[in-house]
Amino acid sequence: MTTNRVALADQLQATFDAQSYGARVEGGYRYAALPTLGVTPYAAVQAQDFRTPGYSEVDLTGGGVGLSYASMNATDVRTEIGSRFDDPTFVGGMPLILRARVAWAHDFVNNPSLSAAFESLPGSSFIVNGAAIPHDWALTSAGQSCSSRRGSDSSPSSTANSPQAPRPTPAQQRCAIRGEWA
Repeated sequence: MTTNRVALADQLQATFDAQSYGARVEGGYRYAALPTLGVTPYAAVQAQDFRTPGYSEVDLTGGGVGLSYASMNATDVRTEIGSRFDDPTFVGGMPLILRARVAWAHDFVNNPSLSAAFESLPGSSFIVNGAAIPHDWALTSAGQSCSSRRGSDSSPSSTANSPQAPRPTPAQQRCAIRGEWA
């Protein structure tokens, strides 16, 4: 990674290698609740580890306001419990699958802070705190998959995650289109 910033008319730059490791395990079982409605209760656990080495900024203009950062390791373990729903049907002779998910997620994140110091002022260390992460989230999503007779399909979906705080809800929309033409 490379960072570039300007502070008090000084141009500061740093280069370092950071690593992120993650894994997710999820399990569930689909039940046919009705002839065309499937319900899949599921549980998941996900772990993420972020590592940054100690590094120092280089003051390209020689002003002396560069910072040195101590190495840091931050971890986040997230659990989810919820249900996925699917409703396969036919529209105009083509298969259509409606999908939805409702779940609760809990983040066990450790303290996202790191230690910094001004290079030109020995003993001037201070703590830089990261943004507070909500621990509990409501997860919802809805989407569909539609296939045509020619071998193409589309899968638009929408996801919303809501923390237990009165904040704007982050949302995401996706659309995947695949096709085969002869």
